[in-house]
Amino acid sequence: MKSYVRVCGPAIAEALRALGKIAAESPEVLSYCDTLTPVPSGCELLRSCFTSIPVEIPTRREAKLVRLISKGDNDFFFEWARNPTQKELEDLTSRINEALAPLGCKYIIVTK
Repeated sequence: MKSYVRVCGPAIAEALRALGKIAAESPEVLSYCDTLTPVPSGCELLRSCFTSIPVEIPTRREAKLVRLISKGDNDFFFEWARNPTQKELEDLTSRINEALAPLGCKYIIVTK
């Protein structure tokens, strides 16, 4: 099961890095990916821009990062290790709210 997130707002790159941090800190999340990973080779200016954003992603667990292939509807997804409970979904939403509020981003999340 996956929770798909579409971010709307002025700080999308920062929001995606914050979502990555949430996923890396969540033991119930099997893997995650975003539309910025990986940055295509040869785009060093773009890569340096994204890596300079001051959000530290913990290294205590390794997450599978792959490029999200979508029709432009989603910017990020969390892949659950098992079907999440309602409380786990609410906790995820609370963590996303807390991370994105200072950035001024709004989002839509759908789990299926």
